[in-house]
Amino acid sequence: MTEGRAPRKAPAGAKKRTSGAVIKAKFPGRCHCQKPYAAGEKIAKNAHGWGHVECREAAAG
Repeated sequence: MTEGRAPRKAPAGAKKRTSGAVIKAKFPGRCHCQKPYAAGEKIAKNAHGWGHVECREAAAG
C-alpha cells in the first residue's frame, strides 16, 4: 500500500544544521572575544558558541 506514496519531507520549520553557517543575529549578543555584536550583524558558530565571523576564522587558522 505504500507504493503510491511520496517520500516524507521535513516539516516546514525544520532547518539543516551546518557547522560552517554564517547567519544574521536575531538578537544582540557578546562574542567569546568579549566584544558585543548587534542584532542583524553576521555571526558564525565557533567552538565557544556564537560570535563574530572573524573570531571563528582567527581561531581556525
